[in-house]
Amino acid sequence: MKLLLWDEKAGHLPAFSFSSPFSTHDSFCMFRHSCWCPQRQCDEYVVGELLVKLELFDFELPPELIAQTPAATRDSSRLMVLERGRPTPPQHYQFHQVREFLQAGDLLVLNNTRVFPARLPAQKATGGKVELLLLEVTETSGPSSGAPVLHLDEASPPNFSDIQNKKNMEHSDKDVISQACLSDAKMTTALPELSTKWTAGEIWHALAKTNRPLREGTWLHLPEGQHALVLCRHEGGYLLQLDASLARPNVFEYLERVGQMPLPPYIDPDHGDIDHKQRYQTVFAHHVGAVAAPTAGLHFTPTLLSELQAQGVRLAELTLHVGLGTFLPVRVDNILEHEMHAETFEVPESTVALWNQTKAEGGRVIAVGTTSLRALEAASQETGTPQSGRSSTSIFIYPGYEFQAVDGLLTNFHLPKSTLLMLVAALHGRTQMLKAYNIAVQEGYRFYSYGDAMLIL
Repeated sequence: MKLLLWDEKAGHLPAFSFSSPFSTHDSFCMFRHSCWCPQRQCDEYVVGELLVKLELFDFELPPELIAQTPAATRDSSRLMVLERGRPTPPQHYQFHQVREFLQAGDLLVLNNTRVFPARLPAQKATGGKVELLLLEVTETSGPSSGAPVLHLDEASPPNFSDIQNKKNMEHSDKDVISQACLSDAKMTTALPELSTKWTAGEIWHALAKTNRPLREGTWLHLPEGQHALVLCRHEGGYLLQLDASLARPNVFEYLERVGQMPLPPYIDPDHGDIDHKQRYQTVFAHHVGAVAAPTAGLHFTPTLLSELQAQGVRLAELTLHVGLGTFLPVRVDNILEHEMHAETFEVPESTVALWNQTKAEGGRVIAVGTTSLRALEAASQETGTPQSGRSSTSIFIYPGYEFQAVDGLLTNFHLPKSTLLMLVAALHGRTQMLKAYNIAVQEGYRFYSYGDAMLIL
C-alpha cells in the first residue's frame, strides 16, 4: 500500500507518499496523535514530526540494571508478560513459568544459529596489539585452484604490484574483492615468524580494536603461528585474508582453541566466574556463524523444551546468523534514514510446514527472539506467508508495521533508541512498551543479553 504523510503544520496531506508495509488501520491512526485499534493501541503513529524521531524511543536505564552475568540457571530468570497491544498491567513470573502461557497447538520458532569465538588476539610487526572481531566471510572470496601463493623475502619484502606480475600470483576471476583491495596495497613489513610460503585463503570482514588504523598490506601475527593480511578498509572495518589452511570449517575449530566469545561491549568478560562459551550459547545452537547470541533463547533448558513439547507446543527452527547489525547504533534523528545491515537467514521447509499447520488449526506462532521474528517476517514479504529457502534481509520494523507471520514474541529487554526497541514497540505500541520498560526499571529487572525476558502475547 501507499502511506500518506500527514503535514502537521499545514494540516493537510502533502502530494507525496512512499511504499510501506504498514496496515490500512495503522495508516488511519497515523493521522491522529492517539487512537484505539482493535488489536493494539497505535498511539502517536504519526509519520513526519512524531514517531520518526529517535528521541521517542529513549528511556532512563540505571547502569546497575545491565546484567553482567546470567541467572544462576537459565530458566530462573524473570519473565514479564504483556497482553499484546493492551494497556493492562504487566504480570511478573519466573521464566520456567512460561509454560502457563503456551498451549497445545502453539508454535515456538527458535533461531538455531551458533556463536563462534570471533574475538581473536593479533599483533603487528611493531609489537602493537590488535583485537580482531571476525564477522563473516565475504561472498566473493574463498580458496580456489587459482589462489595466490606469496613467497616472501623477510629482508626485503616486495610490494604487491611486483608480486602480481608473477605467475604464482594470478588470481581467480571470482576473487573480485581481493583484486580490488590488492591493486594499490603495499607490503611494507614482513613478520620475522612468517614462513616462506603463504597461500591466500578466505577473505573475512572484520572489526579491529587497535591504537592506530591498520594500513593496507599489513601482516598480523595470529596465535599458533598463523597470519592474516590486511587487504583494505570495508564497511567500518577491514577485509582480512587468512591462510588457506584456515578455510571453513577449519577456522571455526581454530577459533574454538584460541578465540574468545564476542560478548557485547556492555558486559565485562572478567566479571564473575562464568563460562561464556557455555552460557552465551543457546542449548539448541547447531549452525555456526553468529557473532552475537539470539539472547531470548538463552533462557531455555532441555528440560523446559521437553516439557513444552509434552504439553503439545510445537517447536520449529530457522537460522539467522546475527552479524554486524547488532553492533550498529541508530545515528540519525529521523529513524526512516537508518539503514539496517543485511543478515543471512534460512527457513527450512519443515518450519514452513509447521507454520502452515499451526495457522490452519488456529494455533499461535511465537517467535523466540527478534532474530526469529525478523527472519519469519522477511520470508513472508512476497506472499504474506513464510517461504522456505535461504536469503538475506535488512528488514527494519518500527511502529505501524503490519505483522504477517507472528502472533507473539519472547524477547529480552533492549537498549534505548535501538532498532530492537522499535521492533517490540511495533508489536505492542510505543507508549505501552515504554510504560512496561519503566515498570521493569522500577521492579529491578535485569537488562540486555544476560538479562531477563519478556513475553508479548
